Amino acid sequence: KSGVWDYFTRLAGEKAECKLCPPDTTRKRVFDTPKKTTGSLHNHLRSYHKLEHSLLNAKKNLTGKRARKCAEFLAEHPECSPAMFHSQTFLSFFPENEWSTFPSRTSLIETIIPKMISEVKETNKKPIDISSVLSIFQDLAGVPGCIVADGCTSKGGKVSLTAVLFYYIADDFSKMEGPLLAVKKTTGRHTADAIRALLEEV
Repeated sequence: KSGVWDYFTRLAGEKAECKLCPPDTTRKRVFDTPKKTTGSLHNHLRSYHKLEHSLLNAKKNLTGKRARKCAEFLAEHPECSPAMFHSQTFLSFFPENEWSTFPSRTSLIETIIPKMISEVKETNKKPIDISSVLSIFQDLAGVPGCIVADGCTSKGGKVSLTAVLFYYIADDFSKMEGPLLAVKKTTGRHTADAIRALLEEV
């Protein structure tokens, strides 16, 4: 079933009526749908209900780079709502022909984010390549930098992790690098003594 029917009511005689147009509108709101074709319905949404048309097309953009960027943004900013990418305020910053490239709230919650979580889980199942880890230390031998311990705790405090990174400035001073050296599951508070013990262990 085409998603366009979310915005139309089926009528007798192979016709459909737009749910979005007010009853007193002067424009056409009832359309012929011979053999359940929906071309005229899509054209109506495209012309008069641009936001709904972009939402409809967004369901087809579940694996694009922009969709994944939106999901990554939400992961970094949990205070934001997935619905923000289809608000009129947000879309006003982009040309109309790009509106459909932003994923809908349902797409993000039911498809894109779960898919990315599955990918991370599969990656974590792979064995660690010890040689690649050792090469990091060999490449950084003698390089001045700073070891940083970054702690994070899940909502509710059920899981607590501490990552150890080595930050240094690239040779051409163009950017700061920070390769991950280790990640440890921790218990209790991230006190100075606990972090020092973790660094000594690493």
